[in-house]
Amino acid sequence: MVKKQSAYVPQEQLILGNVLGSAHYGLADEWSDRDVCYLLMPSKQDLIRGRKPQRLLFMDQCDVSMFDIRSLMFFIAEGDINKLGLLFNDDCMYVAPQFKDFVDQLIARREELINTISPSIHAWALNMFEYKLGQIHYYKDTEEKYKQFGYNTKNVAQAIYYIRIAMQYFINRNYSVENPMLKAYDCSGFRDEILDIKHGKYSEDEAVAIAEAEYAKLIGITNLGRNHNVGWVNQLVYDEIEKMLGT
Repeated sequence: MVKKQSAYVPQEQLILGNVLGSAHYGLADEWSDRDVCYLLMPSKQDLIRGRKPQRLLFMDQCDVSMFDIRSLMFFIAEGDINKLGLLFNDDCMYVAPQFKDFVDQLIARREELINTISPSIHAWALNMFEYKLGQIHYYKDTEEKYKQFGYNTKNVAQAIYYIRIAMQYFINRNYSVENPMLKAYDCSGFRDEILDIKHGKYSEDEAVAIAEAEYAKLIGITNLGRNHNVGWVNQLVYDEIEKMLGT
């Protein structure tokens, strides 16, 4: 599942692990890092005392995020396209055997789950776009190589592909395409353009113009539905916690 692992994640705590980000979307290149996400079950002692699981990172050349099963509903409700990939990258998904029934139920209803939070997905994509373009001349330590282009081409590329993934989801859903979110994560149709932007083949003005045109399209999506109650997820979580506690 996850390459270059150098950390120990206790098997009794690991529920689900997956590769996110550009590697999931088919947009990774030689400059890409690797985004890895884990869903964890706290130990029985942590559950009883109300503590968060011990942070257990980490991996070489990877950005690692971990989430407590108790915050799963908050995790989902954010509408974060990147994080939601935890449930959608079937090629890299690792499921701990002892939690297979729990994960199987989540996966079986993942498209239903996404449909209930579609307004949050729309809002997240727009907000992320604004954040990324606001960072067009800011570089993390790992992004120094992009300075050669005069602007942070990675941030512009990300702003565009997050918008396009959201657009693909809403188009798929509105045309009743089967598995609309699963298929929305396939970015192969515009991979070359994204990598050209990332590698500085577009000027800043040209890249920003492409980004703003995509933003305008997503703004125009108005048939969002509304967030619905997804109490069944909380019930799944409570059931798993009760099993861990032996109640």
